[in-house]
Amino acid sequence: MQKNNSKSTMRRILILIKPYRLRMCLGILLAIVVVITTLLLPILTGKAVDTILGKDHVNFEKLAKIIIQMILAMMVTSVAQWLMSAINNSVVYRMIRDIRMQAFDKLQRLPISYIDGNSHGDIISRIINDVDQFSDGLLLGFSQLLTGVLTILLTLVFMFSVSIRITLVVILVTPLSMFVAAFIAKKSYVHFKNQSTRRGEMTGIVDEMVGGISTIKALGVEEMALDSFEQADENLRDAYVKATFFSSISNPATRFVNALVYAGVGITGAFLAISGYISVGQLASVLSYAQQYTKP
Repeated sequence: MQKNNSKSTMRRILILIKPYRLRMCLGILLAIVVVITTLLLPILTGKAVDTILGKDHVNFEKLAKIIIQMILAMMVTSVAQWLMSAINNSVVYRMIRDIRMQAFDKLQRLPISYIDGNSHGDIISRIINDVDQFSDGLLLGFSQLLTGVLTILLTLVFMFSVSIRITLVVILVTPLSMFVAAFIAKKSYVHFKNQSTRRGEMTGIVDEMVGGISTIKALGVEEMALDSFEQADENLRDAYVKATFFSSISNPATRFVNALVYAGVGITGAFLAISGYISVGQLASVLSYAQQYTKP
């Protein structure tokens, strides 16, 4: 059932994106440029390290050329990243505008029985709060998900070009990282969904109490209304605590896995450098790639 809902949601998102597909294609191209130029920097850093052979043995001419290349790569990365963010923001906020307009148009055509049969606060929460959360998710998806996937794939390609053995170490640790991420994502989804539901209930109760305060006083049910509010408030607090807890453990959990990857790459790379299979500059490059790989 959940898979069918996910597919249906994805189809609806693609329909919303369709009018802005050219901008999305440009955003994807810029994301590729950002990832490639970012991953070029460790290679250039490694080459720069290898130009420093020892005391009074520095190839300054070659080092100067590498530094210029690094500056150009950073400039291209900065410009492409700014353009990508601007395009993604433009697409997302136009999509959100379309969603709200469609929701409002649908609301105008709904029968009165639906309006009377559902909490007004819940309806307002869906149009305002839920759409805001959806926009935040889209921004993260467009800006981080795409670049994250590209970073992982291209980092492996760049690492393979430096050392196959070190790349295999990274690949062996990857399932652990995927397991941790999947566990946290699953738990967070359940609790954030519950949080959204509880928020809608709270908004509905507050809206009905404020709008019907005269009726509540006339009927003398202030205590009942207060009990209802306190129960909804407690449910919302509990949902917020659980959602915040599971989302907050993602940082320390991923840091732990990242440390394992970095340690594995560092130890393996050190042995290979001592044995002469890779240079010190290449070791510096793969250590930087280990950090890039674990960032997404």
